[in-house]
Amino acid sequence: MKIKIFLLMMISLFFSLNISNATEMTDENLIQKFPLPDIGGPWKSYSKVEEDSTQAMWKNKGGEEILMTLVIYHDGGESVEGIKRAEEGNYKDSCVDYSSNTINETVENGYKSITWKIICKTKSNFAATVLHKGITGNDAIYVIQKIWKTDVSSRSEEAWSRYLNEIYVCDSRLEKSPCPAGFSEVTEEDEF
Repeated sequence: MKIKIFLLMMISLFFSLNISNATEMTDENLIQKFPLPDIGGPWKSYSKVEEDSTQAMWKNKGGEEILMTLVIYHDGGESVEGIKRAEEGNYKDSCVDYSSNTINETVENGYKSITWKIICKTKSNFAATVLHKGITGNDAIYVIQKIWKTDVSSRSEEAWSRYLNEIYVCDSRLEKSPCPAGFSEVTEEDEF
């Protein structure tokens, strides 16, 4: 089953949308609001579609800040807990100074969600702070990462934490996980 990814208010970043030809949301959808928080930008966007995943990335002008959204399609068995363990293992192996803290573990709109923060410093003195949100969907695992390659101000971290808290998954097929009304699908025919 092909999963459709819906990014709300993406018009300002990617394209002008012809709503008259669009359809309402169906199936499982990631709801991620745009524009991005007005901290760290302006942003340049990138995307990559593969057979088993879709990735969208936004970088600021200097590349010191990145927002990444990864959708990993699955047929069951995978979970956000597994993704979290793998991410923590990758960082642990390459960092000399490392910490990982779970910020929130909950069920949102019927889906398991975990938010966590990793701080890493490598031997070469490279430092990064990564704020993650992962959601286990029925059709995909959704991972959103806000990456800072510089020192993080409390103002920036708070703004991005609020942004991640607003991201969720919905499914038009499930009464317990309704999708918001009034939004339309972004299709390949739309102008970029």
